[in-house]
Amino acid sequence: ITCDPANFQAIYDNYEQDIYIPATFSYNGNTWSNVSIRIRGDGSRVFPKKSLKVRFNEDSYVDGRASLNLNAEWEDQTYIQQYLASRLMYESGQTCFEAEHVRILLNGGFLGLYLLVEAVDDHFLEARGMDTLGNTYKASLDGSSLSIFDDPEYHWEQKTGEDINMADLQLLIDGLNQTSQADYSSFVNSVFNRAEMVNILTMNTLLALGSTYYHNYFMHHNPSTNKWSMLPWDMDKTLSYYGATFPYHRSSTIWVPDNPMLERAIISDDLLIEIRQRVVTLESSIFNLNHVTPLIDSLQNAIAVSVAEDETDNITNTGLWLTKINDYKNIFGQRVDNTLQQIDTYPRSFTVDRISSAPPNTEVTLSWTASVSPIERPITYKFFFGPERDLQGTAIIIIENITDTVVQFTTPTDGSYFYKIQANDGFDNVDGFDTYNPIVIIDNVPELVINEINYNSAIDFGTGDWVEIYNPQPYNVSLENWELKDNQNDNFYVFGPEEEITANDYAVVCRVKTDFESLQPTVNNLIGDIPFGFGNSGDRIRLYHSSGLLVDQVTYSDISPWPIEADGSGPTLELNSPELDNSLAENWSAWTERMGTPGAVNYNELSVNNLMQDISVSVFPNPIADDMLQVKILTSNSRSAHLKISDVLGKSVLEQDVSLTSGINALKLKPSLPAPGVYFLTVQSAHSEVSTKFIYQNTK
Repeated sequence: ITCDPANFQAIYDNYEQDIYIPATFSYNGNTWSNVSIRIRGDGSRVFPKKSLKVRFNEDSYVDGRASLNLNAEWEDQTYIQQYLASRLMYESGQTCFEAEHVRILLNGGFLGLYLLVEAVDDHFLEARGMDTLGNTYKASLDGSSLSIFDDPEYHWEQKTGEDINMADLQLLIDGLNQTSQADYSSFVNSVFNRAEMVNILTMNTLLALGSTYYHNYFMHHNPSTNKWSMLPWDMDKTLSYYGATFPYHRSSTIWVPDNPMLERAIISDDLLIEIRQRVVTLESSIFNLNHVTPLIDSLQNAIAVSVAEDETDNITNTGLWLTKINDYKNIFGQRVDNTLQQIDTYPRSFTVDRISSAPPNTEVTLSWTASVSPIERPITYKFFFGPERDLQGTAIIIIENITDTVVQFTTPTDGSYFYKIQANDGFDNVDGFDTYNPIVIIDNVPELVINEINYNSAIDFGTGDWVEIYNPQPYNVSLENWELKDNQNDNFYVFGPEEEITANDYAVVCRVKTDFESLQPTVNNLIGDIPFGFGNSGDRIRLYHSSGLLVDQVTYSDISPWPIEADGSGPTLELNSPELDNSLAENWSAWTERMGTPGAVNYNELSVNNLMQDISVSVFPNPIADDMLQVKILTSNSRSAHLKISDVLGKSVLEQDVSLTSGINALKLKPSLPAPGVYFLTVQSAHSEVSTKFIYQNTK
């Protein structure tokens, strides 16, 4: 690499930024004069020796690649773990990146020994005969766990394929989390190549890839087979980092959710048997010291001079390096036996019910499925509850020696808490799935509605971005410490102590108050300035209660079926009625003859109310504490109607036909709601449709 030394020092000094500098790149008699270089990596950027990305702006690299990833491997004092992991992945039959050690010269001087890691991109797919039209997603942030807490557009980064707003990834996440455990094995057959999935789960386990399931991997969707594949990534922390006793059932750490792809697989008896069989098969072929020792020894000889010469790495002397390699061999040799012992003797994993919220000072019942000892040891359970994610040392409620699969506890005062269940057989502990269970203890969470959105003003009516929030409650709601966010968690506005919405009224939250007031001077309850705007091509707007509970969210787009007139033409997105499901595009309008109705009844709501005034629906109490709904439907005449209950993703939970008589119709419904959260009850008849929103808290 040849570049201006001052420029190179500048990207080292500003390592947190992705600043590209111009350079010339030479290899094996070939020279590329138009390349760019920047610092790459995530947490590794802070280390003295930094990883680099080389981008070829004109002609590609000798093998057709458009970029090269040069990893410093600072945290791997063996220099072999990622190389060996990628090679063993390949030898197991797993699609995986290639890696090779390279010496890097900077302006004629030796910079250091690096690992050249192949990027997972279109070239990667094409080189392996994979469909380049398939969508490939990178788990780009901690918490990319395929869990119910995943937000694809926040946690994931699309690398290849068609831009469909990550809809296929969201469907995969929904299936992984909503499919019943009894049907999970069949679900695996429908969305994965089963043998391929078993292999990657097994290899991840044997290599003790402790950070894979919540950050370091890709998911690829093959459009021709409609099957998904997990692709490994960033495997420098393997056995030397996590050790030979790393739990085979662990898919996360304390601060992020568990990954259902692994957790639910090992709860399924048939899949766990297949994983165990794969461990034995791999031990007999590639995962043994007879196979890897010659590879390690050969690699050690090849890079010894470079390791000794590199003065920027985390190896103080050659003796330390050799000791670390020997330690790795010892751990590698123990890993298979330890994994099999865990599978054969540890209490089996189990699922824990979720409770997202509950009132304070209330007795709550939590249940879970049973854990089983493979060697018939008696199982007891331990319940942890506390304000920190690390419940082992911070729990304020601990209940031990539980022999049933249910526990009752009294909730403390208002606040955000966490809980988990741990199974014990007298020798070993196993935490239930999920170990990341946030719960909000609060007496009342008012339902507010995102009712109108201006995300792209007309040039001649530049009010700036704003959102209208409606309060349907018969009382004033203080917004103190509530939060408004867009799709990015670091874009947020915290409401102040004087900000509130009066009963059955509106608040308009805007980007710049002066811009808004100059064109909409009659709006009374105006809040701002918020430090971010809304995306012109689509975004997500989220409203959080001061307790941290998500009250409402809307993910809109500038393409059909969302009203395209709201994209820069002047009209706004107006919800047809606050009682409708605002997550559905068909419930929004954009009226070309108006520039929105901030702080007032939406234009279309008047006509909708005229259409629906002869029928109304309500659910009580709301929120509900169990899955028994008491429904009141008021209608002006007798009619046949269709009832539907759906979750926030539009998935139907219950549907049934009813006959309504003129006046008040009182019904009781038991829909078996799958999880706590927000649901919608819709009543459809020949000439009308009306919906209402309710919250299921499940405090049993």
